[in-house]
Amino acid sequence: MNTNCVKGDIARITRSAAGNRDKIVTCVKPIGPMKVLWPDDNFTVEFIWEIDRDLPRMDGQTTRMIPDSCLQPIRDLPGEDEALRLSGRPMDIEEAVR
Repeated sequence: MNTNCVKGDIARITRSAAGNRDKIVTCVKPIGPMKVLWPDDNFTVEFIWEIDRDLPRMDGQTTRMIPDSCLQPIRDLPGEDEALRLSGRPMDIEEAVR
């Protein structure tokens, strides 16, 4: 099964109904495929990671498990930066000469 993350990856949460989007976590240990119930009452089988911090859930409890499909790894790899490719490059800033 192909996954977005590997053990030890730092990742950004890209999808969360419990307010966890854009939080940064570390993938500590692969748990493996599990059945996941989504807020729209659909079940899917997802690869699950144990992460390094407690996250709030919709029911008020906390969890250290998250589906791989909700994570985007942050890696220092050669090549084009994906965030810049998707959003475009910022305009160059010119400093005023004094």
